[in-house]
Amino acid sequence: LIGSPGTLNSILAGSLSTTNAQSVYGIYNACTGNATISNNTIVNLKNATTNPTVTIAGSTIGIVSTNGANIISGNIIRDLSNANANTSSVNTASVCGIALTGATLKTVNGNTISNLSNNYISFGGSIIGIYFSGSTGLNTVTGNFINGLSASGASSVSASLFGIRIASGATTYSNNIICLGGNKAATIYGIYESGTAGNNNNLYFNTVYIDGGLSAGATNKSYALYSAVTTNTRNFRNNILVNTRSTAGGAGLHYAAFFNYAVATNLTLDYNDYYISGTGGMLGYYAAANKSVLPLVTTQDAHSFAITPSFANAAGTMAEDYKISANLTGVSGTGITSDYGLNTRISPTMGAWEKMVNKWKGTLSSAWNTAGNWTENIVPQADADVIFDDLPVNHCQLDQNRSVTNLINVSQSIPAGSFFSNQVYNLTINNPNNIILTGTLNLLNSLNVISGRLDASTNSPTIEFGGSATQSVPSGAFYNNSVYNLTINNANNVVLNGTLRLLNSITTTSGKIDAYTSAPAVTYAGTSPQTIGNNLYLNDRIHDLSIERNTFFNFPCKKTECIRNLNQSSRPLRLCASIKRYGNCVTYASFKQCSCHRETIYPGHPRCMAFSCFPGNRSGY
Repeated sequence: LIGSPGTLNSILAGSLSTTNAQSVYGIYNACTGNATISNNTIVNLKNATTNPTVTIAGSTIGIVSTNGANIISGNIIRDLSNANANTSSVNTASVCGIALTGATLKTVNGNTISNLSNNYISFGGSIIGIYFSGSTGLNTVTGNFINGLSASGASSVSASLFGIRIASGATTYSNNIICLGGNKAATIYGIYESGTAGNNNNLYFNTVYIDGGLSAGATNKSYALYSAVTTNTRNFRNNILVNTRSTAGGAGLHYAAFFNYAVATNLTLDYNDYYISGTGGMLGYYAAANKSVLPLVTTQDAHSFAITPSFANAAGTMAEDYKISANLTGVSGTGITSDYGLNTRISPTMGAWEKMVNKWKGTLSSAWNTAGNWTENIVPQADADVIFDDLPVNHCQLDQNRSVTNLINVSQSIPAGSFFSNQVYNLTINNPNNIILTGTLNLLNSLNVISGRLDASTNSPTIEFGGSATQSVPSGAFYNNSVYNLTINNANNVVLNGTLRLLNSITTTSGKIDAYTSAPAVTYAGTSPQTIGNNLYLNDRIHDLSIERNTFFNFPCKKTECIRNLNQSSRPLRLCASIKRYGNCVTYASFKQCSCHRETIYPGHPRCMAFSCFPGNRSGY
């Protein structure tokens, strides 16, 4: 025991120390050998310094370790305070629960950190739950509960609060619960992941909750998860990331997940639940754009949710307050076999606490009323949600009339030939785990997506829009925004919204696809050469066109704008016939070569003159 649980400021460094750095540490380790720091209570430590110099790093820290292989577990660290202007955001921050540096192996588990504060009137520094720097070995940070960080100074609008600030070290962060917020203006990071090269990070089964309300005019942002750069390998799965923070009249301020980059290199992102509910809230940020719907990152988040996890007591100060009642099916294969409370994860659910999901397995028979057919050996009560296992042994047969709230079949598909003439009038997708299309589906009216997406790419299917009135392709309707074969058979045309990735062919039997009115993006992403022929696009116009593979163009130049933006990857791009951009046709003799994210323009000649083009380079024609 360090400090007195019942005595406020029981350990007090009383000097105002207005000139020199004054620091208070509960435990300080600098040895080069193995150090185990476990089951300590560090409580009511106050640093009375009021040093106004922002570069003087006086600190109040519960546990400091600068060297050696560390095991830091089961410690309770609470009620630490400071009153200086220190603006350090690293291990010398003004107030920190656990501060670890040195390129050594570390295990940090089962610690509780709460009520860390700085009350300097205009504090602009950082308050950090766990600051982590470790080796590039197999570090673990698991089962920690962090809550109650605050900068209470009247003008502390430049302060930053970090639940876990990741500096370096190849580490798995799992089963951590972080609750931050309050109504004072500050920038908040639930988990800050630096992306340091060679320091790969796994984030599995963490629960982050951000709350609070700010007055109109406040510009402070908050992030349940902030991922800084792409230089390391990142694997983020099975996390619950909630941000209910609100700013009156605000917009684009409070994020569930923020990815500060534009490419998904070395990123695995799936089976997460992102939820926002306050004014100024935004589900995510990626590629320099706010994201209000899933996926946050293109080609990722196929099995993620954007629903409330229904915490037992959101904003509570106990770890148990963050148990969930929503059905958030996770994924195995992460190596995390137990939850925050050390309960075994049998059918993994997202977040730090495992929700015991009772699924139909049919292990013994097809009888509903047999407990052994359910994964939790319990027959569901009336009005319960009924979830089917991914691989049931038997079908489920009712023994009597039963009342259920939601019937959830995790794996669903539309088999080839399921519908007469392969036709459906209206199709609604309401399965968070997606619907897989096989064969051909002719949609006669509307496609609506409530939850999940239509997988129109996995089994090389064809989707046809064959209505008699104008139809539209909703934004985000298809898994990975991808369609294998697309057929337009509607004399009144089909309006494209959002992004569409074509993996094989597009055919127009009647009518055309309007790829301009709603400012959509078309990407040709097949693995073999594709052709953009005549009479595919309304008025021969595409708003944004991207090329990911070899594509043969046959695209006539009109008097109106044909292509607004053309982006190309580093793969060869072949241009045939004529292309017009911004109203100016360029002749055969004077083609124009631009750099990456522009296009090589080679129009104005009736013959197909093919050439290869790479960003920043050109070869012969």
